[in-house]
Amino acid sequence: MGIIILSIDPGCKNLGYSLIRFDKEINRNNIMDPCMFFKENDTSFIELQNIDVTKIKNTNNKSSSSGDIYDKVVLFLLNIVNKLDLTKDFLHIIIEKQMKISVNISEISSIINTFFATYFILNKDKGYNYKITIISPHFKNKIASSIDVDNKIRINYINQYQYNKHLVELYFLKLNEKLKIINQDKYVTGSGKHVSKLNDISDSFIQILSFIQYYLK
Repeated sequence: MGIIILSIDPGCKNLGYSLIRFDKEINRNNIMDPCMFFKENDTSFIELQNIDVTKIKNTNNKSSSSGDIYDKVVLFLLNIVNKLDLTKDFLHIIIEKQMKISVNISEISSIINTFFATYFILNKDKGYNYKITIISPHFKNKIASSIDVDNKIRINYINQYQYNKHLVELYFLKLNEKLKIINQDKYVTGSGKHVSKLNDISDSFIQILSFIQYYLK
């Protein structure tokens, strides 16, 4: 049985997700060296995307942001699970835990959680194997902090949130240079700055590492 990990970084507009697959049980021996870890595990990087939740086509085939956000998120998630063969793979769904002050994002997170819980209840006769894990962003940030051991990047940021986002993106780009996970050129503006969509993809991908390192038993 293979293992699929779907990692979601919820957002009111930009929602980042990463979908990867392992052909067999995950060997965690080199988890501290992600490039080696992914290569040794013959990882398939199925999809790494950022979507605008407000533009997901609703049941009336319209992309207007005036549609019901619940319907939009559900349609997006249905599209994901319909691509998977859950009869032969174990599915880990990991969702980033949201701060209580992020009311709107917490709503998106709740919709995602409810969808999967309901989906697997309705399909319990099919014997799908899955687990939903709500994961703290602390561990993702902890992994990314390794690229700023001398604290030189830190001095450029007063806001901790923006600092964490920047580090995670830098960490992902460092991995991407070796693993060629995505074509990062399309996430760079004419001025050479990385756009916000890459932040969300980076968050969802590094969250997979934190899940494997700190949560997966």
